[in-house]
This record gives sequence, structure tokens and C-alpha cells, in this order.
Amino acid sequence: MSVLIPLMVAVPLGAGFVMALLPGSSQRAGDLLAVATGIFVLAGAAALSPFVGSYAVGGWDPPIGIEMSRDGFSGLVLVVTAIVALAVILYATASMRRYTSRSRFLALVILLLAAMNGTLLSGDIFNRFVFVEIAAIASYVLVGFACGANELKAALKYAVLGAVASIATLLGIALVYSVHGTVNIAHLGEKIAASGPVMAPDSVVFIAAVLMLAGFTFKAGLMPLHVWQPDALDAATAPASAIISGCLVQTIGVYAMIRTAYAVFGATAPIGWIMVLVGVLSMAGGAIAALQQDEWRRVVAYTGISQLGYVVCAFGLGGILASAGNDTAAALAVIAALFHLANHAVFQSLLFLNGGAVEYAGGSNSLTKLAGLAGVLSSSAVPPFGGFVSKAMIVIAFVMAGYYGLAAVAVAVAALIPLAFWRVRSRPEPTERTPRTAAVPAVMTAPLAVLSALCLAGGLIALPALRSVTLEPAGQSILRYASPGTTTEQGQAATLIPSESVEQEEPDEEPD
Repeated sequence: MSVLIPLMVAVPLGAGFVMALLPGSSQRAGDLLAVATGIFVLAGAAALSPFVGSYAVGGWDPPIGIEMSRDGFSGLVLVVTAIVALAVILYATASMRRYTSRSRFLALVILLLAAMNGTLLSGDIFNRFVFVEIAAIASYVLVGFACGANELKAALKYAVLGAVASIATLLGIALVYSVHGTVNIAHLGEKIAASGPVMAPDSVVFIAAVLMLAGFTFKAGLMPLHVWQPDALDAATAPASAIISGCLVQTIGVYAMIRTAYAVFGATAPIGWIMVLVGVLSMAGGAIAALQQDEWRRVVAYTGISQLGYVVCAFGLGGILASAGNDTAAALAVIAALFHLANHAVFQSLLFLNGGAVEYAGGSNSLTKLAGLAGVLSSSAVPPFGGFVSKAMIVIAFVMAGYYGLAAVAVAVAALIPLAFWRVRSRPEPTERTPRTAAVPAVMTAPLAVLSALCLAGGLIALPALRSVTLEPAGQSILRYASPGTTTEQGQAATLIPSESVEQEEPDEEPD
């Protein structure tokens, strides 16, 4: 089963290059190859669901060789992004027909998918950085694909600021390597944990952590490093906005941030409080900014920032609680954050794709109205949609931990998001974006129907039977790094969330 791990990167990477070389007359072949690649990635993600382990590239064992690994966290995000990516690919085969280079667009989407998979499965921080940059370059081109003045301006702004964030991340990696001499995540995490209290504000490792987290905060479009995201998502085509907002920011930004904070630096209290601060700022700032927007896409972009604020805040609090020994509240916070991350990917992508369908049709029909309503209701945390269940779990985690101020902010912000959508209810797309009237093809409406159904049924994942095979394994793979002082033979912290599906390991040694 482990041999499938590198194929999750190699197959879409190869397919993307082949599609880029196809002649302009082979648009249909490009469509078929893109869809087949998306199906392969989704099938591979599903097949890897029961597998937890690693693959040594070229047979060279870590920490010397390059390692690719899959656990509950990466596996959950892998499935979610594969679903959204396949929906975007199917949608784009029809919506991008007005462009002469549709196969080039799909090639960029497939290349982005390969880079996202590489980010999820990479076992060392340097190769993860490489995959992040591949994804970033593809996203810059996707934003400017239409080649209009607004698109190119937004893409240039995104690329220039992205370069600064990349330098910060690379500098952080270099500082960590200068101290510990390794970039393998498991090996590095073990060395940092064994070196004692290195999280003092004047330590090299703490400075490296801040630089890396700042770089990933930009990639996730979180405040205060969010300035690229509203302009980019407003300028890009609908499928590009959907995959950037629904997949890229989770995979590249939030996933890399959480994996780095927990697996590399151990989610100590200082790191956790940085994440809580960023989360609260994004949560409240995104919702307030959304109330001031008059265009549908910018409202969706800013509400998306707010939604990810909930996620990062809950992850940060989970690390704080776990480092303090409050395992039950930490587990709930992390599981709730994972749940909302998955729900956000679905309803955020649906909102952008639905807006594109309205644009394509020059108006709206019953299906686009229903799809838009499903996305809005889930984003607005209206029961029984998935967004309500996951956001309610986050609030409950805040209350259980005794952080009533955070809970109050989360509830207040949740009330602002539906108000932002209500303000633009009669303007789903600017007039200039709807120049024609046409029937929405079935290949575009099918992804809308699937994502709408997932918005409605997403709350069911909170049921114990489904939670134990989806969210809890992912939570275990995160929280094992945050257990204070208790490590396994491989330097990983012991599991904090009981689950029948994952065997717990007894520590080999008593904590120091």
C-alpha cells in the first residue's frame, strides 16, 4: 500500500506536463486526461484511508533519505481536497470553453493538485516547502489566466507578496537546520523536544517558528497577511477561485501551519497563543470586512478568512490545552477544528462555483439558487448544515476549556456572517460579469449538486460511528505530538483521543 503514496504526486505531476504539451486542437483529450487524473487521486486517497505509514523515496531511509508519510491528518485533508479538485475539474471542462487554452488551465489545476498532495505527504520540511512553492506558482498563473487588467494586477500582487512569504519560510527552515542539522519532520521534532525549553522569545528555534508560521499564515490568507486573497479570488475565474479558496489555502496554509506547529515545534503554549491571536484576528476581522463589501466574490473571500480564523484559533487552543495536560478539551478543540476545516473546503468551493454558474447563465435558475442557498446556510452556521455542527463544536470546546471570552467572540462573529450574505443577496455577481444567457451544462451542475449534498449531510460526520473513522484518527495524529513529556520510541507523543480504530502505544520510557 505504501507504494501508492508517491503515485499520488507522480501521476498528477506527469499528467499536468502532458496536458501542457497537448496541441490546441486536443482540448477534448485534455479534458479526459484531467478527469481521469482527478478520479485516480480521489480513488487513491480513499484506498489509503486505512494506511498509516511512510515510504522511503529511492530506498534511502530517513533522516538521510526523503520520506513521504501518510497519517490520519494528512489522509483526511487528502480526501477532502481530492473531492473538491475533481468537482472543479469537471466544472472547468465546461465553464472554461470560452477560452482557447482550456487544456492549459486544467494542466495548472492538475499541477496544483500534485503540489497539494506533495505538501500533505512530504515527511520533511524542506520538500514540503518545495511543494508549497510549486503550488504557489501554479496559483499565481491561475489567478491571471484570463489576462485582463484586473486579473494580471491581482496575480502580480499575489506573486510579489508570496515571494516575501516564501523567503520568510525558507529562512525559518535554514535557522532550524543550522541548530539541529536535519529537516526530517519526525527527527527534527524529536531533537527539538529533547533539547528542552527552547521556546523562549530570544531563542533561534522560536524565531524560526515565527518566521515559518508567518509564511504559512500568508499562504492561508489569514489576517493580517491576507491582503492578496480578496483581490485574487475576485479577479480569478470561478473554478480557479474555488480550488484556491477551497483547497489551496487549507492544504498549503492551514495544513502546513498546523503540521509545523505540532509535529516540529510541539505546539507549546507560546506557539499556541500566536495561533489563537491570528485566529481571533481573522475570525472577527474577516466577518467585519465582509459586511463592508458590495460584491459577492469579495464577501465570500472575507467570510472564508473568518471561517479559517475559527479553525486556526481552535487548533492553537488545542495545543495550549494539551501542553497543560487538559487532554479532553484539547481533543475536542482539535477535532472541531478538523471538522470545520473540511466543511469550509466544501461550502467555500460551492459558493465560488455557484457564482460562476450564475455568471455563465447570465442569471440564475432553480438549481443555482438551491446550490447557492446550501453554501450560504452552511457558511452561516444554520442548522442542520455541516458548518453549524462544526462551528458549534468549536464554541463548546472553548466553553469546556473555560475560555468564555473566545466563545463569546465566536458566537458574535457567527451572527455577522449571514448579515454579510444578506446585504448582497440580490447581487450574486456584478452586472459586467454576466454578458450572456445560456443553459448551465450538466457537467457544471453535477458538482454543484454533490457539494450541496455534502453541505447538508456534512453534520453527520459528528456522529460517533463516522467520527471514529474520520476525525478521531486525524486528531490522534496531531495531538500525539502535543502530549507534555510523553514520547514513543519514534519520538512521537502518545495518543490522547481514545479510538477503537487506532491502537495506542505505551511509552517506552518515563518522561524526564
